[in-house]
Amino acid sequence: MRFFPGTWGTAPGAGATPLSWNDSRMAVLRFEVTSRAPYADGRTFGDVGAYEQIDGTLHFALDPALVCNQSIVDLDLAPCDSQGRVRFEADFSMVQPVVPAARRAVIVELPNRGRRRVVPLLNMAPLAAPDTPAAPAGDGLLFEQGFVVASLGWQWDVYRSDVLLGLEAPHACRDGEPMRGQTMVEMRPNADEQVRLLADRIHRPLPASAGAQADARLLVKDFEDGVDQLIPREDWQFARLTADGMLEASAEHIFYEAGFEAGKIYQLVYESAIAPVAGCGLLALRDVATWLRADTEQNPLHARAGHLYAWGISQTGRMLRHFLSLGLNVGEDGVRAYDGMYIHVAGARRGAFNHRFAQPSNQTTPLWGHCFPFADIPTADALTGQDAGLLDRLERSGGIPRIIYTNTAAEYWRGDAALARISTDG
Repeated sequence: MRFFPGTWGTAPGAGATPLSWNDSRMAVLRFEVTSRAPYADGRTFGDVGAYEQIDGTLHFALDPALVCNQSIVDLDLAPCDSQGRVRFEADFSMVQPVVPAARRAVIVELPNRGRRRVVPLLNMAPLAAPDTPAAPAGDGLLFEQGFVVASLGWQWDVYRSDVLLGLEAPHACRDGEPMRGQTMVEMRPNADEQVRLLADRIHRPLPASAGAQADARLLVKDFEDGVDQLIPREDWQFARLTADGMLEASAEHIFYEAGFEAGKIYQLVYESAIAPVAGCGLLALRDVATWLRADTEQNPLHARAGHLYAWGISQTGRMLRHFLSLGLNVGEDGVRAYDGMYIHVAGARRGAFNHRFAQPSNQTTPLWGHCFPFADIPTADALTGQDAGLLDRLERSGGIPRIIYTNTAAEYWRGDAALARISTDG
């Protein structure tokens, strides 16, 4: 298998001419570099030569009044700066040839739950060690062909670190106070335990509002379609155990004295103290493409990017499908963001990426990711009578990229992947 990155400097996006941007007008305000070092101990890759890794933070500022930003839930409720723009930041890491002329195309990957995945998969390399921020080079396939690989933090509920890339999202507010409201978290313990984090797996939780929360409910069932049973409110509380076994109040944990049982499914309905604007991750993906295409001093490429490709696997593949469904593959400048997308093992799903109290890590089924439409082209939904396709919005704007979907038997066994190929009535 051979990739053809194309010619560096090719005019981007559906034949459009990119605008000449001043940094202050772009959604990406600045790139704050925290480290720059040789990649893979200075190993050279064919005639491309050596690579370097640049790590840092991207700072964004977005105008919520722009039409192209209005599909993002609660962006208009986030605090604004003096220029009426919403600010947030995202982790960013780039591995690129040291010699600028050797940089032939860019793959922007969405780290899966904060973890870099595209290099290990396409270069047949092992995953990075838990304490290592660089992915092993493997057989060097991507690098021998001059690909630049950029990893963008997009997920607000990732515990950010040197290894895990995430995003610090603004919070929706009302009357100057953080938005509060009812949310739900599902917990599926693998072992018997008394304390659980208010999140799917080990992710940043939506903290519980202060107060008794007498209306909060903890439900349990034995299997997916089982009957929910209500656990009495007095049997559990928002708390955790300290190192010496003492109980202390915690807005981010639930303590159940009788214990959560392995294999059972628990759902906690409670009031969240905050509402992060999760959809900022979608805009970060769009606007980093505009930034990489612009010939500015802060662009690490030091040249206008030619072909840009987005890549996602499983959770992040679903995020790319969500991105496409919202018509976001066109930047604020009207230019197509990504020329192509490689969407791996996403099935026909989307995800919890753009609603109030969204937790992108969520894997509850069925939920937000299981909504119609499923197929790229318009089909009829036998349940609702709706007629729509995943790419309808991009069809109107001319921003459809070339897309490669790959799924395995697992996605078809699970059942949803077939809906990308057939109508809901089969």
